[in-house]
Amino acid sequence: MNWVAYSFVAMLGFAAMQLIFKRLTQLEPKTEVINFYFFLFSTVGFLVLLAVRKTRLLPRPESVPLFVAIALIAVVANYCVVSAIRSAPNPGYVTGIRAFETVIIVFAAMLIFQSELTPIKLAGIALSVCGLVLLSI
Repeated sequence: MNWVAYSFVAMLGFAAMQLIFKRLTQLEPKTEVINFYFFLFSTVGFLVLLAVRKTRLLPRPESVPLFVAIALIAVVANYCVVSAIRSAPNPGYVTGIRAFETVIIVFAAMLIFQSELTPIKLAGIALSVCGLVLLSI
């Protein structure tokens, strides 16, 4: 599969996850319990994937600080997203606001990875910002 196909599969998966998170917030009183089991079962799933694909598990030493950073960010971000989903009337509103991360990623990638930004892509970002404003009203 190419990156576009992977992106569409991921989009469908994340959409399903948001709906399941909303249902879990109706069943479980604590956000940290939801996140604990989400990460626990995700870890088991990745361990199975590693075994099936015979992938080396130990990271390169220079990547360990990045794994620690991303884990800390994931704990905070996932706690906040599940808390937002719990209190939002529709989980789509939360996902819409989170979609603004695209704007942050595009501009950060330009600085960090020297990615290009064409006028068409800039127009797409502008439309995303308009959508965010409309969702937050």
